[in-house]
Amino acid sequence: WGERKRDMDFDALLEPLDLDNVQTLFANAPARPKEEREEEKAKATTLLDHRRAHIVGIMLANFRASIPAIKKAVIELNPAFLDISKVEALIGAAPTVEEVVLLTSWAGDPATLGQAERFLLEIAPIPRFKERMQALLLILSFDDRAAELQEMLEKVDSALRELTDSDTLKTVLLHLLALGNFLNAGTPLGDAPGFGPDSLTKFASTRANAEGVTVLS
Repeated sequence: WGERKRDMDFDALLEPLDLDNVQTLFANAPARPKEEREEEKAKATTLLDHRRAHIVGIMLANFRASIPAIKKAVIELNPAFLDISKVEALIGAAPTVEEVVLLTSWAGDPATLGQAERFLLEIAPIPRFKERMQALLLILSFDDRAAELQEMLEKVDSALRELTDSDTLKTVLLHLLALGNFLNAGTPLGDAPGFGPDSLTKFASTRANAEGVTVLS
């Protein structure tokens, strides 16, 4: 193949093609001048406060998708498009009642609005938008949360087994019971058959006549 490649006449192979048309079809689109982009941005009508519009704008930039595409994914609850981070961002961007009133009462051309305003105006009619996103977030994060909870439960179960199977702990508790009965002899609390977990804190707080000495020290 290397020998054949050197012998090929590529100009002859390209002769049947309309190269001018090929170049037109596949040429990169010329970049819009920065001044033109800034002028278009400056002409956009801003209804939201600057901070809110900035936050929504950053979220939309991270989506790398058109507003209609985002709206479609929201309506369809499309997990292939909406991952956990995007759903969390959408929940944070959910329009407030005041914003919906502000945007829907505006009588101008929606096309002249800023990007953040156009996005909120698009998703405002979606029924229970925030609740839909919260439900989708629960679905997307369920397996991870369930696994995390399972791991926590296994740790608690392991700790309980160690406590119930510990001969050392049983010996310590028996000594504390005997000491408590000795100290409470002659009172209604003496000769107790046992004590509850809340009594352990009392052992630590019961002080002797000597400074800094407690039952547990």
